[in-house]
Amino acid sequence: MSISSNGSAELIINVTNPTQESLYISGFSIGGLTCTFSSAIEVKANSQGALELGLSISNGVITGVSSLSGSGGVEVSQGTTVSCTGRLMVTYMPALSGRLYLSNGLWIQLSIMINAGTNALINYG
Repeated sequence: MSISSNGSAELIINVTNPTQESLYISGFSIGGLTCTFSSAIEVKANSQGALELGLSISNGVITGVSSLSGSGGVEVSQGTTVSCTGRLMVTYMPALSGRLYLSNGLWIQLSIMINAGTNALINYG
C-alpha cells in the first residue's frame, strides 16, 4: 500500500493462480475495514496479475475504495462497485495484515507493506 503526501492511497494486490480453474475474489479486509465487490473479480486459470485499488481517505482515515482495476489475469467486470464497512486509520506502521476473500468461502492471508512516500510499493498474498 502506498500513501502519498497528497493524501491519496493505493493498494496493489499481486495474485497468482496456478490452478486449472478460475478463482473469484469476493472482497478483502484490512484491519477494521472490510470491503465487498458487487461482482466477483476473476483470476483466470494458470495466470498472474494485479488488483489495483485507489483508497478514499478522510481526516486520516481510509473509509473506502474510490477506484478499481485489474491487470494481467485479473479481470474486473465493467460496472463493478465496492461496498465497505468500518474504517482504517492511516498509520505509518511498516506492515498490516489482511485477508482476501474468495467466492468459495476460503480466504487468503495478506501481508501488506506500507510506503509513506510517493512511489507505490507492491504487496502480495
